[in-house]
Amino acid sequence: MTRHQLAPYRFHAVMAAFLLGCGATSPSSSPPLVWAQLDAGDAATCGVTVNGAGYCWGDPWAAGSSGTSGPVSLPRRVPGNQKWRMIEVGGEIACGLTVAQETMCWGPSWNPSDSQPRPVKGDQGFVAITVGDAHACGLTAAGAAWCWGSEIRGELGLGYPDYLTTRRDSAVQPVGGYTYVAVRAGPESTCGLATNGDLLCWGGSEVEGDGFTPHQVQTGFGFTTLSFGGNIGGRGQVCAIGAGSTLYCFGYQVHSQLSQPIPTAVTFPGPGQPRQAAVGGTWQIPSGYALHQCGVTTTGAVSCWGTNDYGQLGDSSTVDRAIPTEVAGLKNVVSVTAGGLHSCAVTQDGSAYCWGWNGHGQLGIGSMEEYVAWPTPVILSP
Repeated sequence: MTRHQLAPYRFHAVMAAFLLGCGATSPSSSPPLVWAQLDAGDAATCGVTVNGAGYCWGDPWAAGSSGTSGPVSLPRRVPGNQKWRMIEVGGEIACGLTVAQETMCWGPSWNPSDSQPRPVKGDQGFVAITVGDAHACGLTAAGAAWCWGSEIRGELGLGYPDYLTTRRDSAVQPVGGYTYVAVRAGPESTCGLATNGDLLCWGGSEVEGDGFTPHQVQTGFGFTTLSFGGNIGGRGQVCAIGAGSTLYCFGYQVHSQLSQPIPTAVTFPGPGQPRQAAVGGTWQIPSGYALHQCGVTTTGAVSCWGTNDYGQLGDSSTVDRAIPTEVAGLKNVVSVTAGGLHSCAVTQDGSAYCWGWNGHGQLGIGSMEEYVAWPTPVILSP
């Protein structure tokens, strides 16, 4: 779709948002949803409202539809009666934490013949969860990490002789017995922050014995927050806030004999310090690998940088950016999330906005336009 083709859609999207804001209704419409949390996956998005309702859209499996269903372009309620604290979605699995602190998952790599959320065996009463392409991990209040799902590239951290085995239906602990303050799953590997701020990662390596168990990737930066993603074939991208509220971003290789890159400080335009960051990426066939990052400052501004073929940087262009560029028209943002080729944000008043590739309806804007290069309100399904 060309840029001049986007202009009519932009007008309609703005008018739809205006009508919702003015309280206009149709015979089957409902009040706008107020969001507490969003997560962008490979080609889907999920979120939780302030009243604990869970919604997903994009890939039909994420929204609880059968494999024969088409893409879902508007938020659809997750099947079941659970009240959710958070939901994360990847490439083939979605998982959520309920207010009763129960962990449930669904998706083609978890329940191939059943789209209903099902409890995870070996649930430890996690306080946080994270989802990769086909695996997930949970963190307990005591800082213990547990993982489940695919182990095809060692992303569960089990080590020899259990690496590269079939998926695990029950939560298992990565070896090493480390205590973590944060754990993040990428598409094919996992990273965690130790209590001293060191970064450990595992999974994704094709070299036997390298990367299948938690190993130190960076030390001495005193990281306090962690975002990780975009990794294919053992290549990952980390963004983490360290001492002095500095945001560092860097890639890594899980091969133990390859030197790790030195974290590079990221500077945002305008005032404020980094508060949160997100990493997204995927393969683009035939053009190769795409990677983008977004970050939120303490002033509520959002900036993104990296690959921008589908407007995933939200600056109203499709020009790649090597340095953070402010997302057009977004203010008072509390969190941002980056998917395969799209991004989303939640503002202080609970509004949700998405931008980027929309080939599976993952922007939640009620259309199947190929992409939208600026923040567009997520709207409620009729």
